[in-house]
Order: sequence, then structure tokens, then C-alpha cells
Amino acid sequence: MSSSKKSILSSTSIIGGSSVVVIFFQIISSKAVALFLGPSGTGLIGALRSSTTMLQTVSSLGINNSAVRDISQANAKNNTEQLSITIKSLRKAVLFTGLLGLILTFSFAGLLSQFTFESQEYTIEIRILSIAVFFNLIQGGQSALIQGMRRIKDLAKMSILSALIGTLVSLPVLYVYEFDGVVYFLLSMSIGQYLVSLYYARKIKIKDIKVSWLQVFKESKAMIKLGFSFMGGSLAAVLGAYLVRVIIIRDLSLADAGIYQAAYSISGVYIGVILQAMGKDFYPRLTEVAFKPKEEVKLINEQTQVGMLLAAPGLMFTLALAPLGIRLLYSAEYLEAYPVLQWMILGIFLRTISWPMGFLFVARAKGEVFFWTEIISWTLQVGLVFFGLKLFGLKGTGIGFFVLYIFYTSMMYTLMKRENNFRWTNQVVKIILGMSLLFSLAFVILQFFDQLWGSIIVSFLGVGLSYLAYLEIAKILEVKSFKQLVDLIKNRKK
Repeated sequence: MSSSKKSILSSTSIIGGSSVVVIFFQIISSKAVALFLGPSGTGLIGALRSSTTMLQTVSSLGINNSAVRDISQANAKNNTEQLSITIKSLRKAVLFTGLLGLILTFSFAGLLSQFTFESQEYTIEIRILSIAVFFNLIQGGQSALIQGMRRIKDLAKMSILSALIGTLVSLPVLYVYEFDGVVYFLLSMSIGQYLVSLYYARKIKIKDIKVSWLQVFKESKAMIKLGFSFMGGSLAAVLGAYLVRVIIIRDLSLADAGIYQAAYSISGVYIGVILQAMGKDFYPRLTEVAFKPKEEVKLINEQTQVGMLLAAPGLMFTLALAPLGIRLLYSAEYLEAYPVLQWMILGIFLRTISWPMGFLFVARAKGEVFFWTEIISWTLQVGLVFFGLKLFGLKGTGIGFFVLYIFYTSMMYTLMKRENNFRWTNQVVKIILGMSLLFSLAFVILQFFDQLWGSIIVSFLGVGLSYLAYLEIAKILEVKSFKQLVDLIKNRKK
């Protein structure tokens, strides 16, 4: 079996294990928000995050994404001097972008409040969050450094500690101050994540080379040039997510925006673990084989295959048990999220297929392609949500999400064929078709059976899918029993 597939599973088990712990803390936070503040509180947090993230993305200049690529390439060549210069330049560059983000967010707080909430009521809160933007941008640079160096275990530990500190510090604030504490809840989480990332970034030893601001500018030129395309694409994504929430708030209510946020969060909980875990290692590895078409195609196919095997069972159980999950993670007030979530799960499955393909253009520094694919897809999503709300109510947001990923997957495959003559292998095609059939069947079952029996039947589908995925993963890792698989994963984490 391919050693590349084993490497994918190894890094996924490390990051994935840590992500499960992170999700546990996120569940505590989500439950606390639901109990203390209700759907309106969830909607407020989502709206504040979206509005500040927009200016944070602009201020980043895309440096964090391009830095992973530059650090990964310098590290692969064992060029310690160039690596040291790149790292020091990155550290100074993100200090500049952090200050830029702080100034922009503080300056445009009134406009953001007016456009998002149709009042100036949240101007002060957004200005306070300008401090969070500053720390988020610096933390992003430090995370890019650790990812570029492929320090997978440090990334795992960092995510766990960040979530723990953020939860312990922020929840008392919500308990005491309720709605008045929302902004401090978000700020304390950002500061906690920054402190943890600083600790792990400083563990990376580099040469003691003095780098002037002039050198930083020269070194950063290439990062910023490529980064602008990443920034534009990322801004399209952030702006799209922001506009979706604004449309829901204006057409329906802040509470409905909270219900949408709940559906979006739950549908992405499990897949977030898988994609984050694989992405931390996949992007640097794909960068190392950039412009070697056969190796690129092989790696992307392997990533797609492993991604589907790991993601599909969890998505099926999410589809089946979402009503229980909504009650546990939020409260019964959020059950209107279930019809939205059903459609979103279908879209998330397609995201699993399309996700590895999108990295090729980033790895090849084809920033303009990344930029336009993001612009087109997010423009389409905003339009689909707008008309979906008019036609189907809140459920229309989920339908729009699914339609978007049908289009996005087709678009990415077409672009990949032109870029490096990409083809899915026969094995990957069989898995895509088989799993698509199972998810379609599960969706139909949930429409025609009552909630209890639908959940039971789809759960059985999840059990069967889990067993089939286990058999395929066991072949890849060359193990003959479940105990051997567990022991192998434990040994890789040590």
C-alpha cells in the first residue's frame, strides 16, 4: 500500500485526535451560549465574528497562506539561512498586519454596525474587537510558521490548549454579564489562542540573523504578491458568509440567524476535524511536489480517497442523530435548524470531494485561479441564499448550500483537468458513486419516515458505512484487526 496514504492517516490521527478534544470545548461554549443567551445570542456572536473577520482578512494581505508555502519549500531544501530570514520576516510582517487590522476595525466600526444590524448600537463592541483582530492576525502568522515546518504534534497540542484556555476564561464572562459579555467572550478567546501559539512558535530554533524592515519588505514582496490573491479569495469567502448572515437577519431575524449558525456549525463539526487534520499536512506536502503532475495527481487522489473514507461515516451519523445533537449542543429552541442541516450535510459530502482539488492552485502559486473560483462560488452562494429564503424560508439556505457544492465540485474538476490533466482513479470514482447513492437514500428516508424511525434507519446505514470504511483503512495500513489499528494509531501519536 502507498506510504503516502499511511502518512495521510498518521497526520490525520494526530490532528484529528486533538480536534475531538477541541470540539468538546466548543460544545461547552456553544451550550453555554445557548443556555445563557438563546438563538439571538448565537446570531449576535456569528454576526460580530463575520463583520470583524472581513476586515481581518483584508489586513492579513494573504501573508499567512503564502508563508506556509514559502516556509515549507525552504524547510524541504534544508536551507537554514533562508528559512531563518523567512521566519523573521514573517514575524515582523504579521506585526504590521496586526496593527493594520486594529486600525481598520476601529475606524470602520460604525459602518459595520450600521450595515450589519441597521443601527450604530454595536459600534463600541466592534471597536473593542479590534484588539481581538490584532491578536488573531499575529496568531495566524505563528500558526503558519508551525504548519510550514510540519510540526504536526505541536499543532495538535496548540489547538487543545487554545480551546481549553479560551473556554475557561470566556465562559465566566458570559455567565456574569450575559449579552453585555459577548464582546469580552470573543476577545478573551483571541488572546488565549495568541498566547498558546506564541509559546509553540518560539520553540522553533532559527539562526540569529538580523533582519531589517527593508529586508522584511523585500522578503515579504513575494508573499504579499501571492498573498493578495489569497486575500481576495478569502475575502470573498468571508464577505459571502457575512452577507448570508445579514440577509437572514434582515429578511427574518437575529434569532433565525442563530438557528442558521447552529445548522452550519453542527454540519461542519465532524468534517471540520477531518479536513483540518488532513490540511495541516496535505498543503505542505503538495507544495513540495508542485509542478510534478503525476505526483500531484497521485497525492490528490489519495487524499480524496482517505478523506471520503474518514468523513462519510461521521456525516451519516450527523444526518441521523442531528435532532439529538441539536438538543445536546444547543436547546430545543434550535430544532428548526434540522431541515437546513439535512441539505447542508449533502453539500458537506461534496466539499469532502472537492476540497483536495482546490489546494493545487495554492501549491502552484496560481493565486488568480484561487481568487476567481472563490469570487464565483461565493457570489453564487449569496444569490442562492437570497432566492432560497424567498422561495423556501430558512430551509432555502441549506438547499442553496447543496446546489453551490454541486457547481463548485464540477468547476474544480474541470479546472484541474486543464491544469495538470487530472483524473480521478477508478477506485475513487467507485467510492464517490457508492457514497453518493447512500447519502441520497438516507436523505429520502428522512423525508418519508417520522423523525425517530428515520434516525434509526439512517443510523444503521452509518454502521454499515463505518464497517466498509474500516475495511478499506485496514488495507491501507496493512492491519488485520481493529486492535492492531488502535495500537498503530496510539504508537504514531507518541
